[in-house]
Amino acid sequence: MRIVIIPRESFPSKVIIKNAFIAPHTGIQVPGSVNRTPLKTNPCIILTSSNKQSCTYAMVYRVIALKNDIKPTTPRTKSGVSIWDWDNILDTIGCCKIQIMKNGNIKVSNDRIFNEFHGCTDSRIFRWNDGYYLQYADYQRSKRVSSDEIGRINIVKKGQMVIEQKMLNINLTDNYSVISTGKKPIAICRSQRGPYEKNWALVPLKSKTKMVFQNHFVGYVQFLKFLPRAPLDISCKSMKYGAVEKGVGAGSQTFFNRILAWNRHLLKEKEDDPIACTTPFAEWDSSSYVAMGHIKIDYKSGKVQAKLDKKDKTGRRAGDRLEVFMEEFRKWLKIPENVSRNQWDTKSLDMHPQYIYLSFFYVMKIIVLENGATTYRITRMSDFFLPKIENLSYKPTILFPMGFERTLENGYVVSFGASDIDIGLMIITREELRSRLKHKIWDNPEIRARDVDFKLE
Repeated sequence: MRIVIIPRESFPSKVIIKNAFIAPHTGIQVPGSVNRTPLKTNPCIILTSSNKQSCTYAMVYRVIALKNDIKPTTPRTKSGVSIWDWDNILDTIGCCKIQIMKNGNIKVSNDRIFNEFHGCTDSRIFRWNDGYYLQYADYQRSKRVSSDEIGRINIVKKGQMVIEQKMLNINLTDNYSVISTGKKPIAICRSQRGPYEKNWALVPLKSKTKMVFQNHFVGYVQFLKFLPRAPLDISCKSMKYGAVEKGVGAGSQTFFNRILAWNRHLLKEKEDDPIACTTPFAEWDSSSYVAMGHIKIDYKSGKVQAKLDKKDKTGRRAGDRLEVFMEEFRKWLKIPENVSRNQWDTKSLDMHPQYIYLSFFYVMKIIVLENGATTYRITRMSDFFLPKIENLSYKPTILFPMGFERTLENGYVVSFGASDIDIGLMIITREELRSRLKHKIWDNPEIRARDVDFKLE
């Protein structure tokens, strides 16, 4: 697997706003008189053309302009600046053309920023029904949501944060500009969701009438069948799957729940799932799709291993593999052994103030049953892993995959954000990816969730 952090100078566009305006898709005020170099991260790619020598992609990435006109080169600085304070005046998208060459070179061109998409956070670009769309998270307080909408997404307190998944029809021009079609955003599956929906995975079906998204691993594996017709359409069907063992019906006893239970001291269920789908799916074979998700280790609220008392029949202690990872991680960041975990961020500026993000690959298979119904099953997954990226001025402890596409020689490429400050690509052959997908979930009822490893590699 090859990992490349694309140099920041490859994305030269700046944020220039002359006059204040209201963002047309989110209704958020954007200030005027802004001229600065922003942070660029969390990219999603979509293949636009290919030949034997190169693959060409459109890359849509997140643009963050901080309130103070500063240009941090690391996520946190000795002077106290942290990008994770999210103290920004603009949160929009940029778009560029990316080419991956057979000789290994990566070329970036046509880099531009589009201010009107302010508030369309962590946008994924995808094709559906002969058009291009952005899928994004719309962060809002319930006072910005109509009473009709509030009822549909179960908001119980005024002022509660709402993160809603939406899709917006766009035009992608020949020079890789993103232009709105003028159509209103569509709220995705409002009838089947909660108030905090951040990361969903699109299944790229060839249907022109329906769409399918995955939005859950924890509690149950859930896919949502969606019929997008109007901005407030709620025509959505939930498909929940909980069985991974023979004789166990759909419910809460999923394989991923067992991962949480075995590592409960560092994987916390809060407002969003600690295990989350992240990238859209890409084709794996005639009936299967592959994607990448992420897992959040809550290192600040975790107990130390010595306080864990759960053991299996062989005497293995709960969280044993995760604890090995945590020790290797501490040494990698050169944090003294006697420092409590909830103080790790005081000893390393590379640390996020709460989490460590690891990634994993997984495969979903579409199965047509005898009665004609369609079921979606997660069949394989890899270990959780965090790449040891050493060639930067910091060590990324947050890896956030956003795009998943095919590339040269039958391989795959994942676009990701590194610690919310850089843009990277992960290029992997089909053979290596297949070897990583070693955990058979659905087809092997004897698999132990405790055997899924956590790796620093």
